[in-house]
Amino acid sequence: MGMEMRRVDSGSTSPATAADGSLLEHETGLCAGAIALVSSGGAPRVWLVGMRSGRELITRAVEMGVASDLVVQARWWPDEEAIDLVVLRHG
Repeated sequence: MGMEMRRVDSGSTSPATAADGSLLEHETGLCAGAIALVSSGGAPRVWLVGMRSGRELITRAVEMGVASDLVVQARWWPDEEAIDLVVLRHG
């Protein structure tokens, strides 16, 4: 059985969009879905690419991962414009 990888890109946003929370809420929902998929055994890991909500999203995602006994790792892009999040099981 093959594994399909998909790019999830939140798209470019203006500072106003990020400030009003809609982007953060959208990306938090993507994290919740990724965590649910890994937690259920549906995938060994999920990469969320191009998240733009920054440190607040990282904090939320890590907390959700800990609550589900999963690891969430953040990897900043070189220009710090966005982050990739990886959700996986311990070990």
